[in-house]
Amino acid sequence: MRYLKRNGQFRMGSNYHCLLVKTKNMAIILGIDPGSRITGYGVINTVGQRIEYIASGCIRITEKELPQRLGQVFAGVTEIIETYNPEQFAIEQVFMGKNADSALKLGQARGGAIVAAVQHDLPVAEYA
Repeated sequence: MRYLKRNGQFRMGSNYHCLLVKTKNMAIILGIDPGSRITGYGVINTVGQRIEYIASGCIRITEKELPQRLGQVFAGVTEIIETYNPEQFAIEQVFMGKNADSALKLGQARGGAIVAAVQHDLPVAEYA
């Protein structure tokens, strides 16, 4: 993920999506790029007009069956939340490509990540 400053605000995202993050007070933000095989994450801290990198990485899914893969997404995101204690949670929206089955699996992986955030009382923001 990369972070770009525009008009006093920061944008967080990759080449495919972007999230506008307003920088008022200090806030730790967890951004998730979900997937049923690899789920990426980035953790930043906003302090006034500054953004500080904390961590980034991916959750590599090793299970073969979908229910167990979704469990790994949930467990991995839960571990990240408990490690970094974010105050906000941002996740990519599902977009429909050529393969409907892939879009459905992506949506299910999103669901596992969102449930982890909701169980930790985090506000969830979705971005395209």
